[in-house]
Amino acid sequence: MRLALPLAVLALVSGCKEEPAKPAAPASSASTPASTSAVAAASSSAPTVASASAPASASASAAPAEKTCEVEIFGKVKGAPPKSKVVVYVAQDDCLADDAHILGHLDVVADPTAKDGWKFMIEVFPKWGTDITICAAAYGEGANGAEHYAKAKGKFHAEAEGEVTFNEVALDLVKGKLKSFPKDWDKSLGAQPPSGKTQGPPKK
Repeated sequence: MRLALPLAVLALVSGCKEEPAKPAAPASSASTPASTSAVAAASSSAPTVASASAPASASASAAPAEKTCEVEIFGKVKGAPPKSKVVVYVAQDDCLADDAHILGHLDVVADPTAKDGWKFMIEVFPKWGTDITICAAAYGEGANGAEHYAKAKGKFHAEAEGEVTFNEVALDLVKGKLKSFPKDWDKSLGAQPPSGKTQGPPKK
């Protein structure tokens, strides 16, 4: 009986003994750098589309500047009625046409004492290698058009390095039907002058 009690206690003690816990597997440190590297690679491969495409579109839309020629014209206007206002016009095409491409105009300074005509000088910038025409008109006080006008005879070609100068251009006014000249051509309005827009004496 005494021998059986120690054996029972020994069996009870050996039955409650726990096995040592297994160490937890260490977390993989290689997976985190791999995902970070993938993000970095993805970020570096993404192009800056907006900044790269902007210069390309800007250069594609830019148009080359049209070449022009600097032209100076010196001359005289004759035949203007007393107290009239004289204006000289220079056109890229026919200055007497209703839709003339007027490059510029000039109010001629009146000189009542001048017997051989009123002197003028005007500078324009026509297209390179083209012919221009020169007109003059005299407007009476309060008139809506000119009854006296003229077109210079001869050929005026605009093509040379530096300035092209035309001297002693003669404009002898003669009476005709009432006429208005187009306004100066505006580049912002397109390649042709606006249809139907004419003027009387240009305002200062």
